[in-house]
Amino acid sequence: MHRFILIQVIMDRYHRPGCALIHLIPPGGGQLPRKSSNRKNGDRREEALGILLVALGLLCALSLLPRGVLAPFLASADQGYRNLVGLAGKFVNESLKDLLGVLAYGLPVLLVVWGWRLFSGRGSRVYARITVYSLVMGAAAVILIGLGGEPETVSLDWSAGRLGSWLAGMLSLGLGPVGAYVAVSAVFVLFLIFYSGLSLRTVAGWLVRAAALVGGLLATALKVVSDRPAKRKKPRREKKPPEEPLSEEPDDAGPGPEFEPSPGELQEDFQFDLGILDEQPSAEPGAANEDEQDDEQQRPSRAASGPSLDTPAGEGGYELPSLELLEDRSGAGQIVSREELEKMGRVLMSKLADFSVEGELINITRGPQVSTFEIKPATGIKVNRIAALADDLAMAMHAKKVRIMAPIPGKGAVGVELPNPVLEMVSARDIFETDDFRRSTQHLPIGLGKDLEGRIRVADLTRLPHLLIAGTTGSGKSVCMNMIIASILFNFGPDQVRMLMIDPKMIELSLYNDIPHLLHPVVTDARETARLFKWAAAEMEHRYRLLSRNSVRSIEDYNTKLASGHPVKELDGTLQDEQVPMPYIIILIDELSDLMCSEVKNDIEAGLVRLAQMARAVGIHLVVATQRPSVDVITGLIKANFPSRLSFQVYSKTDSRTILDAGGAEQLLRNGDMLFVPSGQSDPVRIQGAYLSSEEAEKLAEHWRGQPWFTDGGSDEEDAGEPGPRSGILEDFTPQIEGLEEEEDRDELFGEAAKLVVRHDQGSTSLIQRRLKVGYARAGRIVDQLECAGIVGPPDGSKPREVLIAEEDLAAFGIE
Repeated sequence: MHRFILIQVIMDRYHRPGCALIHLIPPGGGQLPRKSSNRKNGDRREEALGILLVALGLLCALSLLPRGVLAPFLASADQGYRNLVGLAGKFVNESLKDLLGVLAYGLPVLLVVWGWRLFSGRGSRVYARITVYSLVMGAAAVILIGLGGEPETVSLDWSAGRLGSWLAGMLSLGLGPVGAYVAVSAVFVLFLIFYSGLSLRTVAGWLVRAAALVGGLLATALKVVSDRPAKRKKPRREKKPPEEPLSEEPDDAGPGPEFEPSPGELQEDFQFDLGILDEQPSAEPGAANEDEQDDEQQRPSRAASGPSLDTPAGEGGYELPSLELLEDRSGAGQIVSREELEKMGRVLMSKLADFSVEGELINITRGPQVSTFEIKPATGIKVNRIAALADDLAMAMHAKKVRIMAPIPGKGAVGVELPNPVLEMVSARDIFETDDFRRSTQHLPIGLGKDLEGRIRVADLTRLPHLLIAGTTGSGKSVCMNMIIASILFNFGPDQVRMLMIDPKMIELSLYNDIPHLLHPVVTDARETARLFKWAAAEMEHRYRLLSRNSVRSIEDYNTKLASGHPVKELDGTLQDEQVPMPYIIILIDELSDLMCSEVKNDIEAGLVRLAQMARAVGIHLVVATQRPSVDVITGLIKANFPSRLSFQVYSKTDSRTILDAGGAEQLLRNGDMLFVPSGQSDPVRIQGAYLSSEEAEKLAEHWRGQPWFTDGGSDEEDAGEPGPRSGILEDFTPQIEGLEEEEDRDELFGEAAKLVVRHDQGSTSLIQRRLKVGYARAGRIVDQLECAGIVGPPDGSKPREVLIAEEDLAAFGIE
């Protein structure tokens, strides 16, 4: 008796859904039926059928060739047939054209394509759909031809054929000629959309832009041709320098509140629509009066000295620096052309289409280093989906970084910012020689650079009123600090603006030592920085009391009252002996993270916060920079009191959110690429920072070191002509930094505790607690006061604090 084995084979559900085979096979020799031979036979049949279809398609194609093409090949053939395939070809030619008309020419193509698909063994589902679409569109085409006239009025080669004419007649009888046209045209367009996958609105937009491009080119050509005779008639003596393309803004136009663009400095309109050439109307002869022509001729020029290169003398006898100290880099760098940007736009739209994002490119804005491509997404496309493609687009476009604004504030479009193929240099001289900077009505203008539209950006420090800067090494942070300092030194003398510079790294700001604007040499020590903040707080309170005594609310009101001839009073009510304006004080910190890692970080944070909260009205402003914008450096209190932020490239999105409250700074480029958020504005502005070299900064500092030193009352007659550092520069300022004592109230046992720790050579809280019989909390406060006074060092774990002075040094602290 045979034993049987039950075997169940479950077939692939995609090829044979739900099919299961159960076979009873004898163990000795039964086998499953093989399907490979049947499959091979099926493949052979498909290959044979494919070859036959290709051959049949080629024969049809040869049969349908026009007679003019056949002439060279029919010289020795039977002249009665006039066909390469002979009598059969002639019959096929006449029959197909008579039946199908122009649609007959598509039959060989379908036969060849289907034959090749069968021969190669590829899937045919997609080609079946394409074949159906093609047949429907071909039928619609011949019906439209048939609706255009009677069959006998059309040549045999380009007729609708009997089939097309019969269908056209039936549709005309049922719908009328107009209705038939509309119905058949709609079917043709509908299947064309299905066939191509394009949107009709997209195609219409292409046609409109193409028509606009052609119209713009024709208008430009006509304008050039019409202007050519007039140019020939102009005498040479009337030739004038080329004017700037943009019209001048009125001189009395008020600047923006915190951030002043410079429309008068625009050299070119950087915005343009794709396919539409911007035309600037030519000025009619004699339209401008002589005064306007004189103003145009006096506009500052980079090539020659002009009003922007004047060096007026200050009230104290000093001379403001000339822009000749700066290098003219107006020809440096290159400007990307419109053709290159349009090519980038086409590539960008193609890459977006690869990610299934459809839309329309509506505008391109060219900037010095980055250009913005404004895209209007198609209906149903979410902007968050586009914003998530930043890294993918950067790889697809071979760009270093891609930043996406989704959406652009105030516009119904998404902005994709791509780096330009070539970079345009923005130099410090480009900023400083503009009228918007030299003749600005702002109180403390600082030049930043150019935005993405090519406009000069100048900010007013008094309206910021404090600035927090972040950026990695090499991103342009130190150059920006030098630009801010140079903006002050080019516009103001030491009787108008004073500075305090803090540079823990000891290399960035040291070149400005001994310039007359400095109230104190550049500070590099954290403890001295804490004392400096306490002096600034005391000076702030002194100024507030002075403003209150003179019944004014701000430093601007105080100086305006003084300039109008009204005398100002001292704190005791008496008139000031010397009626001098109150200068602004700018405190610049190059690296905050080094200070926040010191042992006096609490004092530094408290001093920064207090000045940021209260010092604006009395003319004290802070500019703080750091390369590590982490939460332990930019604490919540510091961040809350610095409403204006400026960020260069940072390491991560977390750092960007710390400095800007938003991402994007991690996607910036290097070399001065920045995002600026002024006070009262939530959306950052991308700016290409101006470049000021170290050599130019050194020349500027040397110019001021070569000037006589001043007090607030004017120049020193005795030291005039003998420039150089001199002691007592801060003598007219109270309270002075040098010799400033700690203002905190010391414990009454401070002196006893100081003698105790010096005598035992250890600063221990428990020692003070035992010997002076005080509680632990009070003993801890006394130790902290000893540390602030410099008697003991910082804590060292469980070890006693180090004593920093000897017993004979106690007298210097007023302890006997």
